Amino acid sequence: MRMLQQWWKQLRSRDRARGLVRSQIASGDWPEVVAAIERLHAAGYSPVEAESRVVHTLEAEIARMMHERRAFDRVAYVQDLDGLS
Repeated sequence: MRMLQQWWKQLRSRDRARGLVRSQIASGDWPEVVAAIERLHAAGYSPVEAESRVVHTLEAEIARMMHERRAFDRVAYVQDLDGLS
């Protein structure tokens, strides 16, 4: 039961991260996110795979924020996005 609860929590977290990435795209304030997704599409990733890679990148930055107890680091996030291929 505990594993199921943890899985459900992770799933909800991933849905929130996916929503944040979609908001970043829709806002127009995150050209780096759009560029990363376009670059991944050009490299042969499907739209779902490309979005998932960006979501995982955002999740990693959020995890670092929580672990280090610091604010969101846009520069680090963008550098991580630039590293996606």
